[in-house]
Amino acid sequence: MHGFKYSAFTSAFAAVLLLSRVCHAQTESSERFSDLNLEQLMDVSVTVTSEKMQSLRAAPGVVSVITSEEIKLSGARDLTDVLRLVPGLTFNSEVQTNVALSFRGIYANEGKLLIRLDGQDWNELAYSNFNVGDRLPVEMIDRIEIIRGPGSVRFGGWAEVAVIDIHTKTHKQTKGLHLAATGGSLVSEDNARRTLSASVAKSFNDDAGISLSFYQGRTRLSDRIYHSLSSASMDLRLTEQQPSIFNLGANLGGWKLRVIRESFTTDQTVGPGTPFTSNSTSTFQALLSELAYEGQLTSTNGNVNDGTSSGGWNFRIGHRYTQQKPWWQTNPVSLGTNSYYDKSYERSTTNLLIKNNENSSSFFTFGAEYRADRGHVDSAPEANSVNLFFPTSNNPTDTMSQTAYAVYGETIQQTDFGNFSAGIRHEATSNYPASTVPRFAFTKILDSWHTKALLSWAYRAPTFENVSFNPTVRPETTQTVELEVGKRLNSEQQVTLALFNTQINDPIVYSTFDLNGQQVDGYNNVDKTGARGLEVEWKLKRNALTADAAWTFATSRGMNGVSQYDSGDGDLLLGIPRNKIILRSAWSFSSDWWLSPTLVWQSETRAWLPNGSTTGAIGEFQPTAHATIAIRRDNLFVKNLNLIAGGANLFNQNQPYTVAYRSTNSDLAALPGPSREIYGRLEYNVEF
Repeated sequence: MHGFKYSAFTSAFAAVLLLSRVCHAQTESSERFSDLNLEQLMDVSVTVTSEKMQSLRAAPGVVSVITSEEIKLSGARDLTDVLRLVPGLTFNSEVQTNVALSFRGIYANEGKLLIRLDGQDWNELAYSNFNVGDRLPVEMIDRIEIIRGPGSVRFGGWAEVAVIDIHTKTHKQTKGLHLAATGGSLVSEDNARRTLSASVAKSFNDDAGISLSFYQGRTRLSDRIYHSLSSASMDLRLTEQQPSIFNLGANLGGWKLRVIRESFTTDQTVGPGTPFTSNSTSTFQALLSELAYEGQLTSTNGNVNDGTSSGGWNFRIGHRYTQQKPWWQTNPVSLGTNSYYDKSYERSTTNLLIKNNENSSSFFTFGAEYRADRGHVDSAPEANSVNLFFPTSNNPTDTMSQTAYAVYGETIQQTDFGNFSAGIRHEATSNYPASTVPRFAFTKILDSWHTKALLSWAYRAPTFENVSFNPTVRPETTQTVELEVGKRLNSEQQVTLALFNTQINDPIVYSTFDLNGQQVDGYNNVDKTGARGLEVEWKLKRNALTADAAWTFATSRGMNGVSQYDSGDGDLLLGIPRNKIILRSAWSFSSDWWLSPTLVWQSETRAWLPNGSTTGAIGEFQPTAHATIAIRRDNLFVKNLNLIAGGANLFNQNQPYTVAYRSTNSDLAALPGPSREIYGRLEYNVEF
């Protein structure tokens, strides 16, 4: 067991408790969540689908928003719990004891789904994966906006099937000091979760402020036994995740600064499949930063203006710098030279955005960006040519670089008939063919009804390692058709139905293929894949009770030509359920008490099962029901001291993270999920 020192946090926590008795600076919220009606609850504006801020019903996309209040009342332990509440989003296992995402029946790892954190792309640059885990404290999240569909026109080549845009709290949402400590125990592991977070924010005036947050912890991914396809085993109680993140945001007039420093480590007992004989770690280190300035080109009367008011034409110019060291393996002796990975990546992006007044009935956006990427092998044994760039060529190298430029535009026209939206993006790079993708949308609000019709093209850009294994790889392209209809049933209830059809052509898949007359393992464009289905959502807000229900159905019948995704059932891709149902509610039974039960049910999946050999066998995994219950007590003993306690996986089911693909030389099998967890979190706030 690893030790964890709480002494500094405990001292700070006690000091703040004493301080609160003196200053009494915290003020009551002007309106408690339990006092809001449905219309107020749904009166959320989003910017993830367009530069123009619009309501959920008017936004040109199928959009979900999870607010800080909803996260707080759900009793979510970590980012995984929050993402579990998104319709259509499911989890799979990846190499090195990591967890990946699928969406709407499609395996969305390796660049198909974009994760953004405070305006920065969070996917890693090597493969464009995002490894899900306890990477961000939920108490610091202000809101999460999700495009349940393509976002390439606005965000580029990793926003192929969905975008998850996470916003943490700034000086505008919170003021003063916030401290939190979380602990949890699994059935066979007492110290399964130990995390600490601290944040401070201060507003100086309407246009100036600063926020700073820090998070660190140790959590168990599972306490069960992992079995590879060849039936080798490993006790996952020997593994843990170690998140650490520092986040700085500052505003001064039109200037905006963001600096994020993250280290996320997982104990690597599971490699490409077979458990390692001795323990190692896989670490993801990242620096995400941006400096930007927002101003006004012209005022409404046409004069040049350097202010930041909303009239006339506005602009935003910024520079982002990203430095990453993903999949860094720290014990090459236990891994062997063919598995050791030690590369770093850099991305430098300059972008310019111009848009007119958001209140105008004719809205226009124009943007351009230039990007320079570089990858470098930091260290590798001489025999480890496979971990150099272009390992299948005659001249492997320890460096790789590429440049890219993109131009894009969007217009939204508001008419009496409805709102029409159109956008287009063209992106060209130095290492693979260019991509041009349009998007069209129509939205209409008519009293209690709203309708949306969307037609989007998107693309998935190859990454460093895709091109490195196969220089002939090209972007995959996607076409998605979506229809949404929503109805306010009465002042307390709303129901929404969405239909979707997503076809991916030339998907980039890890496989064995012929390259210059040689059979190699790497990335190659293959036939096609996709899914179609529907999503139904219902929401209730009645006095102190709020409730939600969502059902997602997805099928790939007649749409998949990728053998690595074939489950043997024409309806299902490997490792992905056909149905997902979410039931959740929150009830304030007293002024400072909340009770929040949640149930997430997934139907059966088909995936690879151990059979004593590395070939494995496709079998059926039974349906799972992830039930949680949380109780929240605000103002415990003293004002602004809050307690959340609960249980997760109440039925103590083994809910495995199944593998959603099959590669020729892999022994990788499903990761068993954790047992029942009893957990608690203590939070304290003081304003100044």
